[in-house]
Amino acid sequence: MLPLLPLLLCLAQDAPELRLDAQPPRAFVGEEVRLEWTLSIPRAHVDRGLGQLYQRVLAVPVELQLAGGAAEQLTWLAPEGPSELAVVNGELSPVRVSGLEEGATGPALVRLVASLSCDQAGALELPVTSARYGLQGAAGAGLGLGPRLEEVRVQAAAATLEVRALPEEGRPLAFTGSVGRPAIAWESTPATGLTGPWVLRAEDPRGGQPPRWEPGPGWIASGPAALGGGLFQYGLTVGAAPAGTPAPLRWPWFDPRSASYQDEVVALPAGLRAPAGPTDAQPQDPALLRGLPPLLLAWALAVLSYWLWGGRTPLPDRP
Repeated sequence: MLPLLPLLLCLAQDAPELRLDAQPPRAFVGEEVRLEWTLSIPRAHVDRGLGQLYQRVLAVPVELQLAGGAAEQLTWLAPEGPSELAVVNGELSPVRVSGLEEGATGPALVRLVASLSCDQAGALELPVTSARYGLQGAAGAGLGLGPRLEEVRVQAAAATLEVRALPEEGRPLAFTGSVGRPAIAWESTPATGLTGPWVLRAEDPRGGQPPRWEPGPGWIASGPAALGGGLFQYGLTVGAAPAGTPAPLRWPWFDPRSASYQDEVVALPAGLRAPAGPTDAQPQDPALLRGLPPLLLAWALAVLSYWLWGGRTPLPDRP
């Protein structure tokens, strides 16, 4: 057996490998899970030359096929750093490639990245994934379209993702299902001293339902209006007799890292104050003051006229 060990190690090094990494491996309902497939192509195959198995010539002559499980729930993500195009489920998709450049050592790596989130707790089967590429013969075959092209196929091991339900303990009454911290920012505010509208943009990572905003007496909050893609918009205007500054928007959310509920309180923008109302120290309206003397004079004349002409009792005639 010992004499065969170097041969087995050599064969293992020359064998391609396709593996899947899921982060986190145990997710909560609504949490985004990042899936990354890595195809490892042995250096011996790279040195021999990779060939195209289809008519379109690409810099990365690799085809990946994902089927079954949660394949329809995947959202493809752009890889970090330089990328090339490969064939994924019959379509062109960006993948990150390393080790194919001239002078590289070790295996070449082709990485495909996607994400998904789950709406129900339980075991979720991940897609069955296979990869294939062409390998040129010893004498070479140009772009790999010749008869000496050898097909290499590899498949990733089956995997299952455990999805946990959100805990009931500590769940706020106003919780609407936001998993992950929402991104909230003021988009536009009026100049100092002017009334609204103030516009607030919010993004829920899960794309769920955001909470309603109750700013308090005298303030009117509109929204949340769904803009698509998990983006929402609120509006805030001054109503009748606002009582001080408005109450801020409170957004409860669940933090998967700490497995606890948090409360996001949106700070009010600078200059957001209630308009000043009239006080006792302020002078009365000059128009009202100018109208009081004529009214008093008219009332006095009416009383005098009544007393002179209609208020006296006539005396009886003397015999």
